[in-house]
Amino acid sequence: MRRDLDVDVVVVGAGPAGSATAAALAAAGHSVRVLERSVFPRDKACGDGLTPASMRELTSLGLAPTMAAYAPVRGTNLILDGTGGTHHAPIIDPGRVVPRAEFDLLLSQRAAALGAVVQHDAKVTGLTRDADGRVSGVTYQCGAASRTVTCRFVVAADGATSAIARTSGLSRRGDRMGFAVRAYMDHVPGAGDNFHVFIPLRDPATGCTLAGYGWVFPEANDAANIGVGILRTRPEDKDVNLRTVFNQFCASLVARQPQWRGMVQRGPLSGAPLPCDFDADRVAAGGVVLVGDAARLVDPLSGEGIDTALESGALAAHAISEALNCGAEDVPGYGAELERRFGQRMRAAWSLVNNREFVWGVASDTATVDRPLYQAVRSSIFSYQRPSRPPEVPATGVDQWLAGHGLREPVAAVEQALESMAADELPMLPAAVGALENRAAQRVRTALFLLCAGAAPSTREAGDGPHQLSVATELACLALVAHEDVLDSPADGHASTRSANRFAVSVGDFLLFRSFELSAQVGAGYVELMSRASADVCAGTLLGLHRGTNEADDVALLRTGTLFELPVLLGARWAGRTDSFTAAAAAVGRALGLVTAAAGSWRCGPADVPAAPSSWDRANHALTDASAGLPQDTFGRSLRALADAYRGDLLMSSEDSAAAMLTASPSS
Repeated sequence: MRRDLDVDVVVVGAGPAGSATAAALAAAGHSVRVLERSVFPRDKACGDGLTPASMRELTSLGLAPTMAAYAPVRGTNLILDGTGGTHHAPIIDPGRVVPRAEFDLLLSQRAAALGAVVQHDAKVTGLTRDADGRVSGVTYQCGAASRTVTCRFVVAADGATSAIARTSGLSRRGDRMGFAVRAYMDHVPGAGDNFHVFIPLRDPATGCTLAGYGWVFPEANDAANIGVGILRTRPEDKDVNLRTVFNQFCASLVARQPQWRGMVQRGPLSGAPLPCDFDADRVAAGGVVLVGDAARLVDPLSGEGIDTALESGALAAHAISEALNCGAEDVPGYGAELERRFGQRMRAAWSLVNNREFVWGVASDTATVDRPLYQAVRSSIFSYQRPSRPPEVPATGVDQWLAGHGLREPVAAVEQALESMAADELPMLPAAVGALENRAAQRVRTALFLLCAGAAPSTREAGDGPHQLSVATELACLALVAHEDVLDSPADGHASTRSANRFAVSVGDFLLFRSFELSAQVGAGYVELMSRASADVCAGTLLGLHRGTNEADDVALLRTGTLFELPVLLGARWAGRTDSFTAAAAAVGRALGLVTAAAGSWRCGPADVPAAPSSWDRANHALTDASAGLPQDTFGRSLRALADAYRGDLLMSSEDSAAAMLTASPSS
């Protein structure tokens, strides 16, 4: 800190964003003063829900033990109005519901404990500037006294209507604004340990569906935070009376849950704006840094703003600390870091909001359909961010084979490309792709292509051809699996499959289009092979429907064998292999598809029942015979080893009943 300045940083506002920023800066050894206009504890209109993302940030601030005193929230119930359907999504890392009067006080106390000076009843009235026009401090009113504090940076954590953002020229006028109201209710028994989210929300005055939802977030002693929130997406939304919407929502809750007839409102109905028009180019300038609601970081779909407030505070503190340490006058990387962290999430949320009728139609049509694709759709409504990979038990044999052949890294690169492509293209695709994937089979197919293409590190040719074709192969496989989820008839209690089938077909068609697009960039011949494979899988599906079974070998050969033959054909074409080589390797690919189908591992879900022992016997013998036809050279030995590793993994990973059945069958 320069000797002529009072502190390094002034933080305006002691809400979650401001206190998180102050705590991190103080912990890094910088002098910080927080100016908060209110006297804590004070009430704040909010849903009070702390998501797992919020809990991670609080843990980094050292508040995990404090948060443990509040009851955990272990899941989200998505309740679909008009269908009676409820979709439950468990939360792996529990959240919490903490009233903002308590939460904000705890955060500000933590910042103070780490060394920040927190002043309450301190209303900031303006900015001061140096001779160059850069912000050099703030003026504020404390009781009857007017005071000035000088600093290197001013952090605007003064909320959705940030006066600092306006004064510094960083504010923007936009129509991407939401509004919410909530009340605390007593005598709400049975809310349990779940967030309850109700869609769609309707305007009682017009009957129109609103871009928003209602919520019931449980608190201790049969109390709950109950509220409604909407986005203004149409001009007429400005006339919506949220108090009327709230009253109608509460009436619908009582009708749905008779045990809540005795619920009583505690305190006033309070509301708050939800600024959802984040712009990474307008978050810092001239010594001013915006965080939280002042940076317009409320999620447009969920209305969640605490996690973004906490994380933006941490990011701002890091950027400011670096600037202070090196004597910089600004934080040029802060906006880019916010864009990297939140940009895709905000765009995805707006896409879902703008297509909400379709999204809710899919969720409604499939409320009782227990298949992975539609479970993913329902989960993605409030979990549409790019997901992290869940922990998994590796397919030991195949993983060892990949490591031994130097292919673990390129196979992982294909998986990452699928995730990134899905998240960048359509908000619901990450969840859908994750639901459709069979990662063990995916790795084997990628290994088949790379092996046949001669793409091991010692022989890999320059360029992205092998990688593109591997990604294209998996996109095609996912597309064909998505098409399998087209519903022949409405689910129980539903009049239509229109939205659900539009989604399944659209996902499949989109993935297939991207597959063909990537293949065409490498060469037209690869598109021809993709097209033939697609036709064969469709033929197998139709044959299975006609027969009423998917267990017949000729059906499995077309539906599943083709998916494992395709990477062999593509890889052989890339490397210019001989016809005899291609035929022998393709036979192994088809047989690998048969053992996959016989082990019940092509798809996950109740519609897929492991096949009878006789199917495994035939598939196992087919793989043994195909492996015997491979050449007795390095390639043949490698492919046989891959086939044996995968077959062993299927035996190890099958469920108990399937494992017993498989173990009793002939070995290779």
